[in-house]
Amino acid sequence: MAQPDNARATVRIGGPAARISPSIFGGLAEHFGTSVNDGMWDRSTGEARADVKAAITAMGVGLIRYPGGCYSAAYHWKDGVGPRDQRPYQARTMWTELGERLGSMLTAVPGLTPERLGQLMGPPEPNLVGTDEFLQYCVDIGAEPLLVANLGTGRPEEAAEWVRYTMRPASPRRVRWWGVGNETYGSHEPGHAPPAEYGKRLAEFSQAMKAVDPGIRIIGVGLPAFPPELASDPDGLIVAYDAREWNEGVLGAAAADIDALSLHWYFPGMVGRPLSGLDDYAQLVTSPDLLDQALTHTIGLVDELTGDHRLMFSVDEWNRMVELEDHFGTNHTLADAGFFAGVYTVLLNHADRVSISCISHLVNCLAPIQAPAPGQMFPTAAYLIGQLYAGLATGTTRQVEVNADQVLVPALTGIQVIGPGGLAAEPRTGRGLVAAATTAGQRNVIFLTSRHLDRPTVVTVTGLPVAQAAARWRVLAGPDLFAANTLEHPGTLYWSEDSIAVTGGHAEVTLPPGGTGALIVGPAAEDQAP
Repeated sequence: MAQPDNARATVRIGGPAARISPSIFGGLAEHFGTSVNDGMWDRSTGEARADVKAAITAMGVGLIRYPGGCYSAAYHWKDGVGPRDQRPYQARTMWTELGERLGSMLTAVPGLTPERLGQLMGPPEPNLVGTDEFLQYCVDIGAEPLLVANLGTGRPEEAAEWVRYTMRPASPRRVRWWGVGNETYGSHEPGHAPPAEYGKRLAEFSQAMKAVDPGIRIIGVGLPAFPPELASDPDGLIVAYDAREWNEGVLGAAAADIDALSLHWYFPGMVGRPLSGLDDYAQLVTSPDLLDQALTHTIGLVDELTGDHRLMFSVDEWNRMVELEDHFGTNHTLADAGFFAGVYTVLLNHADRVSISCISHLVNCLAPIQAPAPGQMFPTAAYLIGQLYAGLATGTTRQVEVNADQVLVPALTGIQVIGPGGLAAEPRTGRGLVAAATTAGQRNVIFLTSRHLDRPTVVTVTGLPVAQAAARWRVLAGPDLFAANTLEHPGTLYWSEDSIAVTGGHAEVTLPPGGTGALIVGPAAEDQAP
């Protein structure tokens, strides 16, 4: 059978666009499953796992959001301070209860009782990790902390006291970014409220917290305007507010008191069957286009609502979400890499408005780092992609013009959707290639990701510095498109690098099917990526 011809694309690099915040390469650390306890920390010793800490540092994580997520909406920070042997031991958490509720709806999952799901999602919480441990962790790895105040069962005074606690001389560091609420639009969330009511409470929290430290920045809960608009969820896990209705109600009450809006995005956002074959992966690798559209629409809507008060955005939960089992340990293949690269590309291309993003989670769960037990750890394809972007995407972004064929994206079938991902129910088309470009000093980097899963893509890049005669071309590689790292073989996926000639500001590179690569033009000494 004849092989399909190579796909072709051109990428033109333009002038400077926006400063890049290191915090867009962030991650979530939440007390869920084994993400924190037995993931980032060893529950038996109460100490941070050195292997995991080293991996997070090497990934280039610029910010960590803590203690959630949904967990933050019922978390009292005083439970996690003081002598460890005097901190409360909680046999059940909000995740235990939510897991039992979810388990009662998922009767089709073999062998998964509501009680078992509750234990997996919300194991007993010893509060060995709290504010000081988390802040010291951020200091150790050089990451910005983002703390999320308890809106569900807490009070503004409690949040203000937490701000004051982090300002005391003994604190490992002060905290600049604070969230107030998490997915408060959802009926699954402690503190769930209609938009205007949430907006009023958000303003009260912000005013109390900023009275303690006027220099902090407050993040409120926003709702992205997905195309198509967020639809009703039959399981009742997400409340079907229209994006305009939610954001208008919240901002009408609190716009003057906040500095950014939080947006969450998981794709497809479902429980059902695993992805398999090129048709399913065509949906996955092109789905960042939907995030791109959602950001564009939401920024426009929020600007319309706030006028001269320009808010930034925090995409502080995002990831690939497919099967329920992925929440307790997953893996990412070479085919998945295009999804993660696509999201980072979108974030870079919106760097003028996106200050923060957090892959959810950092460890175990849906995470790029899988660390099931002390001494056991491997990086997934998501880790390698995150490390590439965090290490090379510094300085400012540059304008990018892409000319590429479209790819056919068949509809996903046989799924049970439980959350909003902007999922297209019908077949659609997607961009065959996406790109982002950055400049830092004398180094220019062009990130390229192909969505052609059945053929290589030859890319001509123009607009490069004419003074340069050579560049490096780095591509994520492996034995086949569905290869993955494992505990036994943690180096199955690797970076392949070649020298590329640059002539008159032009260069030509070839991406393998579904491939992600970075064209690095400039001094090798400035290269901090793997």
